[in-house]
Amino acid sequence: MKDLKKDSSGVQYGHETIKEWDNITVKAKKYINNIKKEEGSAESLKEYIDYARASYMAYAAVDFAMNYYTMSLNLIEREEDGADYTAELKKAVADLEKLVGKVMDGEQISDADMALIRGLRSMAEKRIAVLTSYVEHFDVYEYVLNRVEFAALGGAAEVDREELCERIVNFIFKDKDQPMIMDRMKNILAQLPVRMTKQRFCDILSNALDLYKGADKTALESFAEMFKGLTLISKPEGFEEGHEALKSLLNDFKEADYATIDGATFKDLQAKLDEVVADMDEESSDYILLTQLINSAYVMLISTDVKEQALKVRGYSEAVDIIHDVMNKTIDVEDGFYKLEGVPEELAEETTALLSAGESLAEQYEDTLKEAGLTESFKLTDTYYRLMSTSYFASLDEEKKPEGDEAQLAAAEDVEAVKKELTELVTAHLSGMKKQVKRAVMAAGISAIPVFFNSVDEIRNYVSYVLDSVNDAAELHATRLLIDKIIDADLEDYPE
Repeated sequence: MKDLKKDSSGVQYGHETIKEWDNITVKAKKYINNIKKEEGSAESLKEYIDYARASYMAYAAVDFAMNYYTMSLNLIEREEDGADYTAELKKAVADLEKLVGKVMDGEQISDADMALIRGLRSMAEKRIAVLTSYVEHFDVYEYVLNRVEFAALGGAAEVDREELCERIVNFIFKDKDQPMIMDRMKNILAQLPVRMTKQRFCDILSNALDLYKGADKTALESFAEMFKGLTLISKPEGFEEGHEALKSLLNDFKEADYATIDGATFKDLQAKLDEVVADMDEESSDYILLTQLINSAYVMLISTDVKEQALKVRGYSEAVDIIHDVMNKTIDVEDGFYKLEGVPEELAEETTALLSAGESLAEQYEDTLKEAGLTESFKLTDTYYRLMSTSYFASLDEEKKPEGDEAQLAAAEDVEAVKKELTELVTAHLSGMKKQVKRAVMAAGISAIPVFFNSVDEIRNYVSYVLDSVNDAAELHATRLLIDKIIDADLEDYPE
């Protein structure tokens, strides 16, 4: 179950008896008061969880209706544009239409139906993983192009290294908010020039990994996977399948001579990069939208036993009407979505309150729920939460707690094993790589490494060293512009 904090009334969900608090919805409060009145009877608990699940079903139906309409428009555009993934999207949407149609028509949901929805979710997750990897590859070449731009086109201006160093340090520490400091530092490190040997890079990586000793072992494993992806060491399953245009373009970037690049070649590569970034953004958005449809449909499929209750929840019937109209291509957008005005927000608030209260109820009345066979129904609300969250690929498997306090902590030998693996992979991976690309890969890695500085002076010394090591006026000018862009964007988001 998710870790929930205290709400404004001071209720600690999952740790004390549910009380009445201001921001819970009227309907949810009614069911909770009934549980109190009935002294936690099985019947009152069942009424509560059925209403909670029905509310989630309505929320999912509304979410599906809105995204389904958007997807129907996207499919028309992608077909007109000749996008090579259109057929897969259309097939997935057709499968979802059949599944959701069965829910709306009151048909039995079979094991095969559940296998289908799980398969669709897995497919979408793999597609997003592949697209993410392509983005990481092209990010590296974007880094390279940014730094050779003024060498190829001319126009570099002189940069005051000392002034730029102080500007960077002042930006990183312009306030005392630690997460913001870490975020700014990461963004800056990703754009600073890299002037270090493979050994120095591996030393920084190795020292940073020591921070994981005694920490959550899964965090260590997650970092290793992320690092391998960002530095292009590993590729996800399916990377080599399809996407012929992307593979061909990647090869063009690999073969380019960045040491002697001229203006015409630079402009050609930059135009290709701009186009492919736009295409990947569009494809990624489509698969994220598909995933949202899949997750909403999943909620509906596992909630058919409370459909009658869902019909009484505001938004469900209206959403079903819209879904039918989109399927039949008879949608009246203005009239259909007008009926849902404010409903998504209302249901989001309702389901959040119900989930939060449900965690406390599950703990308080654990024995009653077991005796009444309601434990699994209460657990379903956590599945709903995961499916309707913005962590689109959150695992639906129940998290198993470690048997001991240290069961999931990274021991020294675990960290040493990861160090050995990553340093060996990095050394082999960077060997024979073009200098400009090697630096870009290192920059991507540096930006992902946990902070390896112990003081403001260490950061200042590192930035100063890096800037002083750059003898290429064109690269230094490009760096200044990129840093300015980061600082300006931050100032726009967080005005002083």
